Amino acid sequence: MACGGHLLGGSQCSWPSTALSFPCFVRDRIAKVFSDGREWNGSGVNGDQHVVDLLEELVAWSRFANRQDLIRIWKEVLVDPKHLRAYELSDGTRSQSEVASQSGLSQPTISGLWVKWRRLGLVRDVDGRSQHLAKPSDMGVQLAAPSDLRSSKGGG
Repeated sequence: MACGGHLLGGSQCSWPSTALSFPCFVRDRIAKVFSDGREWNGSGVNGDQHVVDLLEELVAWSRFANRQDLIRIWKEVLVDPKHLRAYELSDGTRSQSEVASQSGLSQPTISGLWVKWRRLGLVRDVDGRSQHLAKPSDMGVQLAAPSDLRSSKGGG
């Protein structure tokens, strides 16, 4: 079964509908890179840069294609406003103590949240610190004002 009608160069895409949720032209570029050893192994003028550019494009499309799912998961997992603030602050540059003090939670709570979020795939480890996939505020998710966090319920 084809992808569902995307057209590429005037012909129907041959990718199965269950393939990665990227546009056909991105999937075709993946196939080209993996089928052309000269590009993949970096030989040629800019083979390595081509692979890096392609991976960056894939990440961008992945974020775009999965935006609504990510927001839905955040709303399910980050119910407590302090947890949402802590997630927003978990950008890979702050320690657990820094995230704790700025979110109104304790350091042990942040430690537990980072473990949970890693397990759920919501953050990745960057030199022992957690880095979110994207900032909720950049995706239109409203954060509580810092003054509201002091009075909100939540572990800490």
